[in-house]
Amino acid sequence: MTTRVTGKTRCPNCAKKGADTRGDNLIKYSDGGSYCFACGFHSNGSKEFYRRLEESTNFPSVTVETVRPMPDDIEPLTAKHAGWHWLRQYLELVPSNLLWSSSQQWLIFPYLKNNTLFAWQARNFNQHGPKWLTFGQVTDVIYILGDQSTTPILVEDIVSAMKIKQAGGTAIPLFGCTIGLKRSQKLIARFKLVSLWLDPDKRKETVIEAHRAFKLGLHMKVLLSATDPKEHTMEYIREQIS
Repeated sequence: MTTRVTGKTRCPNCAKKGADTRGDNLIKYSDGGSYCFACGFHSNGSKEFYRRLEESTNFPSVTVETVRPMPDDIEPLTAKHAGWHWLRQYLELVPSNLLWSSSQQWLIFPYLKNNTLFAWQARNFNQHGPKWLTFGQVTDVIYILGDQSTTPILVEDIVSAMKIKQAGGTAIPLFGCTIGLKRSQKLIARFKLVSLWLDPDKRKETVIEAHRAFKLGLHMKVLLSATDPKEHTMEYIREQIS
């Protein structure tokens, strides 16, 4: 029997997180099942159908319960794209693994472990919706850029992490401003010392995270500055990591 789309409705899992404001993330199918390509939530339906959904992704080794497929029109990021020029405000070199979707006007950052995509982010340039979208689980991830044997700097975003790496440092993006218990435990097991450098509008969060780190036994140095890490010069960043 052929399974077909019968309609769209609000995804309850996305709604809990304040997402799916248009109420159409959850795709309904003729076999009684439903599937959300934003978060992977699904109900009813046959196991065989969900297996086919998983195999339809661009990365077969990653199931769609974990990562939403990227847009169909992705291509390597080049100087003809708005995302490339935006990045050049901050970076001396634009990484070669970044992607662009013309239909969505998205600058795409893929995150891989052992050659398997586990998450990706999109910087939105289409003037609609949030500036950043995240697909996949990044809450507890330690995604290291740079020399893994040196003291890492924890920053909010991937672009700040890239800039610190290009300045000769080691960085770990938090994909937000919270370290969390599980990530703290991983950091304690791996590093003797970490630095925390959040954006200037997150001073309160910096104090909270530093206090939590102290209670957990995570040795932390706090860096404060008047602008986001990515907006500083390479020389300034080198001074901070020296």
